[in-house]
Amino acid sequence: MGEISLERLVAPDAAWVSRQVIGDPEIYAKERTRIFERCWLVVAHESQLPAPGDFVASTMGEEPVIVQRDRDGTVRVFLNSCSHRASRICRTDRGNASTWICPNHGWAFATDGRLLAIPQILEGYGPDFDRASRSLLSARTDVYRGFIFATFDERAPDLVDYLGDAARYLDTVYDRYEGGVEVLGGQQKVVVDSNWKLVAENLGTDLQHPEVAHGAFMEMWPDPVMSFMKESEQVLTSAGHPICIGRQLPPYTERESALALASTAEEEREIHEWFDDSLAYASKHLGDLYSGLYVFTGGIFPNLSFLPGINAVYLCHPRGPLQTEWWSWCVVPAQAPKLVKEAMRSLFMLASGPGGIILAEDVENWADMTRSSLGEVGARMPFDVSRGLGEEYTDPELPGSFATMRSEHAQRAFWRNWRRSMSA
Repeated sequence: MGEISLERLVAPDAAWVSRQVIGDPEIYAKERTRIFERCWLVVAHESQLPAPGDFVASTMGEEPVIVQRDRDGTVRVFLNSCSHRASRICRTDRGNASTWICPNHGWAFATDGRLLAIPQILEGYGPDFDRASRSLLSARTDVYRGFIFATFDERAPDLVDYLGDAARYLDTVYDRYEGGVEVLGGQQKVVVDSNWKLVAENLGTDLQHPEVAHGAFMEMWPDPVMSFMKESEQVLTSAGHPICIGRQLPPYTERESALALASTAEEEREIHEWFDDSLAYASKHLGDLYSGLYVFTGGIFPNLSFLPGINAVYLCHPRGPLQTEWWSWCVVPAQAPKLVKEAMRSLFMLASGPGGIILAEDVENWADMTRSSLGEVGARMPFDVSRGLGEEYTDPELPGSFATMRSEHAQRAFWRNWRRSMSA
């Protein structure tokens, strides 16, 4: 890394992290190539592309991409940049398109990325012009439980290997319902004056901050729920992705919230039947061990976080070393009754919507941490991530390295992943 020493940035055990990793432009330039060009990144969810031709505009690091379902049903990811003079060929968030025409010089592309036509091609380029060499730049693409992943690295491991046994824990959330899950509504985008790592580490792994930073929100929950959270555990999975789990389902679920919205006995019956059927399906489909787990939060390095307790999935897109574009999705069971989805959406909005309690508090803290990391004097003191170090343990039935909720085991996992990716 040139004059930058990884040994001076992150401890081998990730017990401390230099504040230099926050604002240094050289470090950020390396992150763009060594992390965001090489890692598997979530770019969309299949439910956002129900029909051939449907597309969403997304991003991989700072690279704009188009995610589209081709005519044959295949999901493809292309760089949103014309192969002629780099203009974006897609300038809207979502829609349906049978072809792509560059608004600058009129080059036309198919939904599989092939260059179809150029105005006055024979006069300008002659009969031997190689159209195939000017196809849109594509990314490797794979799908897991509806989430569309992409990478620009042809040498990256297959997605299933990249996820490792984190996939088993993802299944307990996103494969426990018949019919899978869907993104409900659109997506929320918030630009935060914070380094992307502070956002990703906090959302996916930091279970120490909610009682302090989100005290008012946490007080809304009954005591059994709070006790349940404190007794839960952190898991570092085989590929280094952290997950936080409970060994049983929580004492309070959306069943009660949905029932509160019901106005007829028929609606109440439908809600009870769906929850009962879902529990039975999960037990049969996942087995008793995994269907009985509850995932509070987790992260897939580098920038995917999920908080099933508030039905949220987050993506943290860097916009330079000092700014992050934070995307939020409300993810719910696709076949759930309308009132169940409404209850789940309401909780998501309360916590993380435009006026959400958690959103405002987190954004303020991330920005403050970023600003305070840029000073010459403050930079001499590294972040301390040593809480609970050495207290990890294993489980005879579940994969991964475990720690209690008192530990910073999950945060250290993020920084070890960062160090390993930056040294590759």
